[in-house]
Amino acid sequence: MKQRIAICAGLVLIHIGVGVLAKLLHNQPLMNLVGGSIYWPLGLFEALGLPVFQLKGWYVPDVTPLGLGVVLALWVAIYWAIADMLVRLLGKRSRVA
Repeated sequence: MKQRIAICAGLVLIHIGVGVLAKLLHNQPLMNLVGGSIYWPLGLFEALGLPVFQLKGWYVPDVTPLGLGVVLALWVAIYWAIADMLVRLLGKRSRVA
Protein backbone atom coordinates (compact mmCIF):
# COMPACT_ATOMS: atom_id res chain seq x y z
CA MET A 1 0.00 0.00 0.00
CA LYS A 2 2.83 2.40 0.82
CA GLN A 3 4.39 1.77 -2.57
CA ARG A 4 1.13 2.60 -4.35
CA ILE A 5 0.73 5.82 -2.36
CA ALA A 6 4.32 6.86 -3.08
CA ILE A 7 4.06 6.15 -6.81
CA CYS A 8 0.65 7.84 -7.07
CA ALA A 9 1.85 10.92 -5.17
CA GLY A 10 4.95 11.05 -7.37
CA LEU A 11 2.87 10.96 -10.54
CA VAL A 12 0.56 13.70 -9.26
CA LEU A 13 3.57 15.86 -8.34
CA ILE A 14 5.08 15.29 -11.79
CA HIS A 15 1.77 16.35 -13.38
CA ILE A 16 1.73 19.53 -11.29
CA GLY A 17 5.43 20.11 -11.93
CA VAL A 18 4.96 19.90 -15.69
CA GLY A 19 2.20 22.51 -15.44
CA VAL A 20 4.39 24.85 -13.39
CA LEU A 21 7.34 24.30 -15.71
CA ALA A 22 5.21 25.04 -18.77
CA LYS A 23 4.03 28.28 -17.18
CA LEU A 24 7.56 29.34 -16.18
CA LEU A 25 9.03 28.55 -19.60
CA HIS A 26 6.05 30.03 -21.47
CA ASN A 27 5.93 26.83 -23.52
CA GLN A 28 2.58 27.05 -25.31
CA PRO A 29 2.36 23.42 -26.56
CA LEU A 30 3.09 22.11 -23.06
CA MET A 31 0.61 24.58 -21.54
CA ASN A 32 -2.01 23.33 -24.02
CA LEU A 33 -1.31 19.74 -22.99
CA VAL A 34 -1.68 20.51 -19.28
CA GLY A 35 -4.76 22.65 -19.88
CA GLY A 36 -6.27 19.89 -21.96
CA SER A 37 -5.73 17.43 -19.13
CA ILE A 38 -7.98 19.67 -17.03
CA TYR A 39 -10.57 21.02 -19.45
CA TRP A 40 -11.13 17.92 -21.61
CA PRO A 41 -12.38 15.68 -18.75
CA LEU A 42 -14.44 18.56 -17.38
CA GLY A 43 -16.11 18.94 -20.75
CA LEU A 44 -17.32 15.35 -20.46
CA PHE A 45 -18.70 15.95 -16.98
CA GLU A 46 -20.36 19.18 -18.12
CA ALA A 47 -22.10 17.20 -20.87
CA LEU A 48 -23.48 14.95 -18.11
CA GLY A 49 -24.98 18.03 -16.46
CA LEU A 50 -22.55 18.63 -13.60
CA PRO A 51 -21.82 22.31 -12.86
CA VAL A 52 -18.05 22.10 -13.32
CA PHE A 53 -17.62 25.45 -15.10
CA GLN A 54 -18.47 28.95 -13.97
CA LEU A 55 -18.99 31.05 -17.07
CA LYS A 56 -17.66 34.45 -15.99
CA GLY A 57 -15.34 35.44 -18.79
CA TRP A 58 -15.67 35.28 -22.52
CA TYR A 59 -12.63 33.15 -23.39
CA VAL A 60 -11.79 30.45 -20.85
CA PRO A 61 -14.46 29.47 -18.29
CA ASP A 62 -13.44 29.28 -14.65
CA VAL A 63 -13.47 25.91 -12.95
CA THR A 64 -15.81 25.54 -9.97
CA PRO A 65 -14.71 23.85 -6.72
CA LEU A 66 -16.73 20.82 -7.83
CA GLY A 67 -14.79 20.84 -11.10
CA LEU A 68 -11.46 20.96 -9.27
CA GLY A 69 -12.55 18.04 -7.12
CA VAL A 70 -13.65 16.05 -10.16
CA VAL A 71 -10.34 16.65 -11.97
CA LEU A 72 -8.32 15.80 -8.88
CA ALA A 73 -10.31 12.62 -8.23
CA LEU A 74 -10.06 11.57 -11.87
CA TRP A 75 -6.29 12.00 -12.12
CA VAL A 76 -5.66 10.41 -8.72
CA ALA A 77 -7.76 7.41 -9.84
CA ILE A 78 -5.80 7.15 -13.10
CA TYR A 79 -2.45 7.46 -11.33
CA TRP A 80 -3.56 5.01 -8.62
CA ALA A 81 -4.39 2.44 -11.33
CA ILE A 82 -0.96 2.98 -12.91
CA ALA A 83 0.73 2.64 -9.52
CA ASP A 84 -1.25 -0.53 -8.78
CA MET A 85 -0.23 -2.09 -12.09
CA LEU A 86 3.42 -1.21 -11.50
CA VAL A 87 3.43 -2.66 -7.98
CA ARG A 88 1.75 -5.86 -9.16
CA LEU A 89 4.07 -6.22 -12.15
CA LEU A 90 7.22 -5.57 -10.13
CA GLY A 91 5.98 -7.80 -7.30
CA LYS A 92 5.50 -10.73 -9.67
CA ARG A 93 8.96 -10.25 -11.15
CA SER A 94 10.64 -10.23 -7.73
CA ARG A 95 8.86 -13.45 -6.73
CA VAL A 96 9.95 -15.18 -9.94
CA ALA A 97 13.60 -14.16 -9.61
